[in-house]
Amino acid sequence: MYFCERFGIEIRGEIEEKPGIPPSQDYLATLIKKVTSEQIKVIFIDTIYPTKDGEFIAAKTGTKIVSSPIDLGGVPGTKTTFR
Repeated sequence: MYFCERFGIEIRGEIEEKPGIPPSQDYLATLIKKVTSEQIKVIFIDTIYPTKDGEFIAAKTGTKIVSSPIDLGGVPGTKTTFR
């Protein structure tokens, strides 16, 4: 959320309907309709979360998944904010 605010990215929905609870099939269907009708192009997923549901939505809608670590060192090559 802080990343999105910092860079002016609008959050249009959440894959988890409720924090920590996997989405139901009905909720995923609703998200797929939303992504399609609003022509959303990117699904942003932090690397600490599973990507299965995001990949399912992406496969149905043609969106791209962008995955990012939530902290330095979260993935190889991210030990600092500078190169």
